[in-house]
This record gives sequence, structure tokens and C-alpha cells, in this order.
Amino acid sequence: MGYYVQITDAEFVIPETPEVLQKLKDLNHDPTVEKYGGHIADGQYIKRWFSWMPSDYDQRVHSVKDVFDLLGFDTESDGESVRLLYYDRKTGQEELFLQAVAPFVKPNSYINWKGEDGYFWKNLVDPFGTLHHLKGKVIYDDPSPE
Repeated sequence: MGYYVQITDAEFVIPETPEVLQKLKDLNHDPTVEKYGGHIADGQYIKRWFSWMPSDYDQRVHSVKDVFDLLGFDTESDGESVRLLYYDRKTGQEELFLQAVAPFVKPNSYINWKGEDGYFWKNLVDPFGTLHHLKGKVIYDDPSPE
């Protein structure tokens, strides 16, 4: 089960700083952020975690790159920043992590996504550091003679 997605295009570069790393680690203990993964016993959640992430990821990671690698992104790092290159797997809760870093990335940073069912969308960061989810559609030009 799950919904497979892939990045079709991206220009999303995240600063590799202690502040950004701490923001990503803090998500794990933020009670206002809903986690979809977990262990249930007797109809109650015993422990909650982000989908497809280890419950103790905040103790395992030492860089922003580590976090996005654990999330399943293909990344590239120069030591000062992390570029998100590609993603091709089941969705988890990647968008929460993208929202957390949005205030730190350049305005108009984006990721274009395609779902397994042909649905397209874009995550776009506005000038105020807010991540938006924009629905996409495919438009074909009029046929031209060849």
C-alpha cells in the first residue's frame, strides 16, 4: 500500500546550518505536528513517528543532508547547502520537512511532483518563506502540421 511519487524537476537548495538541522530535529518532538506512523496496542497508539522515518531519527542525523537522505531524497551537498535532486518512492510525510525548511530557502524554490496516477503538483516557496501546494495540469498545444 502507499502512493508512489517522483520529482520531475526541482530547484530546492537548503542551507546546511545548525539552525536548519535543529528545526528538522525539533519536528520529532513537536506535539502540534501529526505523525502518521506508529505502534498500536489495544486500539491505542503506544508510540508515534513520521511515516517511513525511524522514530529516533533526530538522534541518528548529524546534518540536513542526513535528514533528507533518510526521507528518501537523492541529494547533493557541497558542505554549505543541500540540493534536493530526485525522489522516486512511496510518499511519507516529506511535505512537513519541506515546510520546516521553507523559511530558509530562496523564494521561488520549487519541486515539481508526479504521482503514480498521473496527478501533478508543485511545492513552491513564496517570498515570505511559506511552502505552497499548487495543483498541476497538462495542457497540449494545438496540433501543428509537420
